[in-house]
Amino acid sequence: MTSMRLTLFEFATVADLEDRLVEDKIMSRMVAVRDDESSIMWQLRLHAAMRKLERAIGCDPVHAYYFECPVAGMSMDLFLSHTDGSFTIVEAKRGDSVRNVCAGIGQLYMYLAAARRELYPNQALINLTLVSDLPPEDSLIVGDACMMAGVKYAYAISFDELHSIVERVQEEAEQTWKKDVGNKRAFQ
Repeated sequence: MTSMRLTLFEFATVADLEDRLVEDKIMSRMVAVRDDESSIMWQLRLHAAMRKLERAIGCDPVHAYYFECPVAGMSMDLFLSHTDGSFTIVEAKRGDSVRNVCAGIGQLYMYLAAARRELYPNQALINLTLVSDLPPEDSLIVGDACMMAGVKYAYAISFDELHSIVERVQEEAEQTWKKDVGNKRAFQ
């Protein structure tokens, strides 16, 4: 059995991502990225801001999205409303262990039950997506478990790689700023 793996970042190379981050001037939003689920949530927020959630997690066109959506005293990481009337619940899980990531499958079903009970009792189509930064060699078993459970699995860039990108982009932005300030002073 093969697992379906999606890449959260659709950029061809890390350089493409760096160029996009500098181009969009979103450096100030990157500073808060930590080594926990917030790094995955940051990636999802970035895709939402760029209006590319559909490509990022392989879902139908998104009409509206809600981060930290409350339901039954819990908080869904991301709740998507699609233009076709369907919905998707997205759970982000830090890839520190296969067990932790697989627990996200159960969490998604708990959110599904709560959403059907409290929000959309007559809604037939609510999709489930698990996003994790688990290393690729460990992702195969999680992908298989997701497929068996009817959950879509999407792979997020690891915190270490994301942090490396952030540092490079911050250095480039700082050098550009210093160069711009130096040029302005030269003309005054």
